Amino acid sequence: MTLTAGKSLAAAVLALLAAPAAFAQLGDEVPHASYYAAMQSFYSGEYRTAGRELSRETQRGIRAGQTRWIDSICYYAMFGEVLYHQGRNADALAQFDEACQLLLAYPNWMLQVRFQQDPRPDVNRTRRAPTWVRSHRTFVLGQFSGTEQVLVGDLNAQQTIQTGGVYRAPMLFRVNVIEVVRMSALAIRRRSEILGPLAAQDPITKQLSAALSAGNLSPANHWSGAWIDLLRGVAQEGAGKLDEADNLLGRSLVINGQFDHPLTAVALLEQGRIAAMKGDTQRGARVFAEAGYSAFYFEDYDVLTEATINGWLNHIVSGAAGIYPPLDPIAAWAQNNRLYHVSTKLRLAQGESLLWLN
Repeated sequence: MTLTAGKSLAAAVLALLAAPAAFAQLGDEVPHASYYAAMQSFYSGEYRTAGRELSRETQRGIRAGQTRWIDSICYYAMFGEVLYHQGRNADALAQFDEACQLLLAYPNWMLQVRFQQDPRPDVNRTRRAPTWVRSHRTFVLGQFSGTEQVLVGDLNAQQTIQTGGVYRAPMLFRVNVIEVVRMSALAIRRRSEILGPLAAQDPITKQLSAALSAGNLSPANHWSGAWIDLLRGVAQEGAGKLDEADNLLGRSLVINGQFDHPLTAVALLEQGRIAAMKGDTQRGARVFAEAGYSAFYFEDYDVLTEATINGWLNHIVSGAAGIYPPLDPIAAWAQNNRLYHVSTKLRLAQGESLLWLN
């Protein structure tokens, strides 16, 4: 053994001995409460406040070795979303790039999630329903854990030392898994939207398409595989593989063959966009309406806004008469709930329609 190798082994052993014997159980949940406060500022229309706070979030976050961990996907993607709605597309793209690079660094992170319970019917959500549309889908709203324990670090210290890696003491963090997947999907689809026809030739798009198509990225035969199908679907959509994307998104709509989940609305929205790209305005109208319906139930106000705007555009392209019916009731509901980001976007669309109709 060389002197250098001996020193490396000794340092690794010392690090192992200094590491705690058990997992470090951290009480703080990620993303942090300040992240959700910034998100609320965004939906309230306070873009500057949200941008300032989210910019700070991107400087924080958990580190795994020398790199940031999956929680920073949320901070980068949501900051990018604020910049996107401010019309700062180049700055937004840079943030979405950062989020996607982290997803590429940890494509199989869901294998480290210790899911505690299976989904079950959520009777509380079914007590309220949107008044502006009726769903034509048969579904059961699922209830899911707000956070799950996710492992960070190395379980096999000996293997890490033998391969010359840096040993990281294993720790468990409580992570909002749904939010990480939701923001991952947002970063991928916004990149595709900003890049437009260039998306299919973009290096990060190609890397995402390949990485998310490889192997098992979630526990085998586990219901969380639907969320991987969602990410695969939006990645393939960005790569221009619309039929494959549509199929994957369809597979991601329900969990365990019965439960709608907080990301169902995202899948429906992207299926609507695929239908619109193919010129199928009839299917587009149906799927955009369903996306807004699901988004309302799971309080995904970003998708609610986009589903309504896309439904409005689809309404115009299809040659349908009058103003898109859901615009006014959704805008009124959003305004009553101080969701000014939502209400303003929809009122602008409503105003444009009134101008076109004289």
